[in-house]
Amino acid sequence: MAILLAAPIGAGKSTVAQTIADMKGLDIIFESVSDNPILPLYYQDRQRYGFQLQMYFLQRRVRDMMIGYSLESTDKPIISDRSIIEDKEIFVKQLADSNMLSDTEYKLYNQSANTNLQLLDSYRQLHGATNNDLLIFLNPSFQRTLDQIKKRGRNFEQFDDNPELNAYYEDIYNRYQDWFQTYHRTPKIELTDYDTTSAKNKENLYQIIKEKATTVGINIF
Repeated sequence: MAILLAAPIGAGKSTVAQTIADMKGLDIIFESVSDNPILPLYYQDRQRYGFQLQMYFLQRRVRDMMIGYSLESTDKPIISDRSIIEDKEIFVKQLADSNMLSDTEYKLYNQSANTNLQLLDSYRQLHGATNNDLLIFLNPSFQRTLDQIKKRGRNFEQFDDNPELNAYYEDIYNRYQDWFQTYHRTPKIELTDYDTTSAKNKENLYQIIKEKATTVGINIF
């Protein structure tokens, strides 16, 4: 199985993923950011690069998850700091709703995503996966996500004097609230208040995740 983190931009997915991985000795699949040649361009011109970015992410995530599923074992799942379904249901829809994807691009992306998800599910089953994946939704306040975006300091993400980018972050944040309520692909849990600033806080977070996972039938922690 895989532990999948889902969260709006700036929620701290990588930090939480690393916390869980350290507690359980798990391999992590990190989202492609520093080695992504399209992501900085996307923030400069979302209409021009939106389709390219989402196709890049789709192919990269499918490949990474296939590698991950081939490495997992019954008592040692993998962890991904972004679920593959979020792009299709949140980011691509946002681009389409904002008229930053053409009808042809939107249709082509969804056809490709649906095919790849079916292939990924088949690949997972072929590798003997018998347990459901678990989705962990990180849902901090919107202000906390903005503070984290500032703190991590990626130049292309900064929104001071850029109300359009700030509005984009808020739109994505709000879409996550609606999406999580309707997500049923895997068992899911939600974390609204979490702290990873000390070893004690990380241990407390791990115990909270363990308890919440048990309530949805996941007992791998």
